[in-house]
Amino acid sequence: MTGREFRDAGHEVHILEQGAQPGGVWVYEPRVEDDLLGLNPTAPVYSSIYHNLRTNLPSDLMAFLDYPFDERGGGQSDWPRFPHHSCVLQYLENFARDFELAPLIRYSVKVESVLPEPGGQSWMIEGKGIEPEQFDVVAVCNGHFSKSRVIPIDGADEFLGLKLHSHNYRQPEIFKGQRVAVFGTGASGADIVRELATEAKEVLWCGASVTSDHRRVSCLPLPNQISEQRLHFEQPLADLPVDAIIYCTGYEYDLPFLDETLVQVNDNFVTPLYQQIIPIEWPRLGLIGLPFLVVPFPLYAMQARWFVRTIDGQVVLPDAQTMLAKSLAEQKALIAEGVQQRHLHRLGDRQQGYYNQLASQCGEPALPDSFSELAQQAQRARQDNPGGFRDEPLPG
Repeated sequence: MTGREFRDAGHEVHILEQGAQPGGVWVYEPRVEDDLLGLNPTAPVYSSIYHNLRTNLPSDLMAFLDYPFDERGGGQSDWPRFPHHSCVLQYLENFARDFELAPLIRYSVKVESVLPEPGGQSWMIEGKGIEPEQFDVVAVCNGHFSKSRVIPIDGADEFLGLKLHSHNYRQPEIFKGQRVAVFGTGASGADIVRELATEAKEVLWCGASVTSDHRRVSCLPLPNQISEQRLHFEQPLADLPVDAIIYCTGYEYDLPFLDETLVQVNDNFVTPLYQQIIPIEWPRLGLIGLPFLVVPFPLYAMQARWFVRTIDGQVVLPDAQTMLAKSLAEQKALIAEGVQQRHLHRLGDRQQGYYNQLASQCGEPALPDSFSELAQQAQRARQDNPGGFRDEPLPG
């Protein structure tokens, strides 16, 4: 998608992909890592897709705005409105084919270093599968669903049972007859709890404000301590034995190929950036896809278009001092509203305003109100019926 924006603007494009096919995070990998928590694997796996995963957004919402999820674009009209991950992969493969992007992609290239040349007008890229090569502009589109975030709980290292992060979860059958604790209340946690309840003896779903009416699911706060075989809670809750723990506690932004003189990741917040895209002192470097809790494909496409327009001078950037002041003011306002630093890239209800701001600077139309309305309907459906919302009709 970013490659298409640059190519269509007349640039020579080289897409460096560490995988062997297009699709990125949507390429299902049944193999898991030797470190199931994902903290220090010797052979990293970069996809976090589990076998039965379906999208939690309707396909007509998540599609690129000019490339629908049916026969008019890259999909099929008989696919479920909340499609299986294999459908999303096929959609992306068709996108690469239909927009003639495949010849631009170099596969099995692992970028290990992106360094500015003197003056900052070009970049030297080095890594596995590529000879050192110079580029005028670099767009980083490596996603943020590969490096596990594991919350610290006292005594967790003493636990003798199976511990894994959702990054390395694939199917529920291996937990048949076990008592399994799931930490985390996000989308992956909710999905995995429902899957486990079909196989496990009991699922202890631990986190803030979790609710479930499944007879095999018990909803609890996070434990304050873990021992060899048990979870320990604040009184008056009883300590409970468990066979396995699954951490559904999110991911870390991981940019090991960028020197800290370019950007830093502090408490999972990438800084200093202007418009969550451009490192303030390095305007020929763009980070596409950092915002989360968003409708990703349309939003990231607009980020890419905006970045291209800054390179071509159609969007004129303020000076570095002004960009920094604006960025700091936005951060300060969010923190004053109670937003934790690790959630500063979380847009949620702010995504349409963010999109429209970028679109306005690009001279592009704003998102229609129907887009926001459908996003809100999908969110309410997930909240009202987390176990069955994908198979219930939405308006539109």
